[in-house]
Amino acid sequence: MGDDKPATPSTIKSPFPNFSQLAPSTWYYQPLGSGVKPDSSQQPDLVILSTWMGAASKHILKYTAAYQKIYPNASLLVLTNGVQDFFRTSSHHEQHLRAAISVIRSTHQQNPQAKILLHLFSNGGAHTICQLARFYRKYHSELLPLNGTILDSAPGRATYKRSIAAMSVGLPSFFPIRIFGILILHIACIVMWLQRYILGRENVITRVRRELNDPLLFPTDARRVYIYSKTDEMVDWETVEEHAAEAEQDGVVVQRERFGNSRHVGHMMEDFDRYWGAIGKVFGGS
Repeated sequence: MGDDKPATPSTIKSPFPNFSQLAPSTWYYQPLGSGVKPDSSQQPDLVILSTWMGAASKHILKYTAAYQKIYPNASLLVLTNGVQDFFRTSSHHEQHLRAAISVIRSTHQQNPQAKILLHLFSNGGAHTICQLARFYRKYHSELLPLNGTILDSAPGRATYKRSIAAMSVGLPSFFPIRIFGILILHIACIVMWLQRYILGRENVITRVRRELNDPLLFPTDARRVYIYSKTDEMVDWETVEEHAAEAEQDGVVVQRERFGNSRHVGHMMEDFDRYWGAIGKVFGGS
């Protein structure tokens, strides 16, 4: 990657108003007059949203709209993913993440003091970000230049039941197609589990969980907020707290925000003010 300028936006209509599509799963928003930032010490310059698997644009828009209201001068980089991304090759991910890497690199080069906030959702969003971190290091021999990270409903552990539940979320609701899709998911998961036990290959969720706490991929001086729930049917709250404790052992400043009754990636709907208040503490302090 010799050229560190952001990729040229495509002419394909974006499902996100005022966003430019840079790659099949990458959208980028730059506010007008983004150079003026009052109280910049508590304002991110770039927010990276790595969404959950199969997230619909209408749901993602609730988060982008909130960020645009709370941090009106911040640029937004949205990375989406689907079930198929868990089974695609590394070279495929590398090609599709180049545009995102260019945006991050350009932001950091234009202003080395720029604050970058990462907001990832579920294991799907975590998987995308771990791919991004590995390729960023490959191209630039540096860690992702993050100043703060929000982990919403992540990371979980690799269990068969929870994996099927998570991957089936993005399937069509039409009954025959959905049943066929679930059957394919069962076959795919069985193959992955056989590879794990027979060939000794590391499960993708296990790898993601490990890489999120890898100091060769993610900076330990970037504050973290874990947002999760005791009633999450896909990611067990205890596995999230275990990961947070491991991060603390590595020197990461961690805040835990445990909700009592929210569903998977549904914590904002339970308590909007609490949710965004926790995110605001990344730069605003405890």
